[in-house]
Amino acid sequence: MVLTPAQLQKKVKGKLVSQFHYPGLTEEFVELVLVQMSMEEAKLFDDPNLNSGRAYGVSFSLSGLKNAMSAQKKTRSYTELVQALNVLHKSNLELRVNGVKSASAPILPELYSYAERGYKKTDPSARWAARFHPLISMAISSRNYRQYNIERLMCTNSKAALNLSKMVLTQARNLSDEHPYRITYQEFVRHCGELNYSRRSDGIRKFINVAKALKTHGTLSRIEERKIRGWRNRVEDIELSLYGSKELIQEIKAGHVKERLVMERYEAEKKRLERQERSRAKK
Repeated sequence: MVLTPAQLQKKVKGKLVSQFHYPGLTEEFVELVLVQMSMEEAKLFDDPNLNSGRAYGVSFSLSGLKNAMSAQKKTRSYTELVQALNVLHKSNLELRVNGVKSASAPILPELYSYAERGYKKTDPSARWAARFHPLISMAISSRNYRQYNIERLMCTNSKAALNLSKMVLTQARNLSDEHPYRITYQEFVRHCGELNYSRRSDGIRKFINVAKALKTHGTLSRIEERKIRGWRNRVEDIELSLYGSKELIQEIKAGHVKERLVMERYEAEKKRLERQERSRAKK
């Protein structure tokens, strides 16, 4: 994955200068909330015959976005929200598979601010609309977008904790008291680039603390450590076995049930439309 920073114009001492911004925690939280708002408002079952490459998005007001952020205890000012939206709109995320470009677009490829009624950009009542990155749209369209409790992500206070939470929620599909989610420090660094310290021992220590933070937040119940030793018995890496809390395991099981029902209803609707099409063809 290749992330290109957003280039924003700002006035500094009366002069207009360019500043570069990578998406930070605020931008990640804003994107999560926008997707949640979209999933709550959008029609889940669209015509399966529609182009699978369609783009999904959401219409919202700044006050609605601010309230949704505040509900997750991530209060931000209107000015901060507008900047976060612009950073997401101008930061490009590219995915390469085996060196071949698979998808490339801004995190929010389209961003609209409606000003036909004289609204200012930071007006709480101003209506906005945004489209999501093609990878998210493709996942929603194919019914592969993994649903989870957004509070598991919003309770984190660092990008490393946010990324580890995402990995647990989206990859640990069989998490249980007997089956933990196992990950090494070096795998984590390769996955998201966080905690890449020059001294590996510092990174490993931070990695353990991040996992402990998820336990404090109620996402994990316990953590087991296994040191991986190399030359001269030096610790080169560490593998953590992450056991989910009872609440998280219940949420994952409920997610499996919902996922199955979604697919059953989607397939039923697809067959209905196919029968309808055949009936029209006979006429």
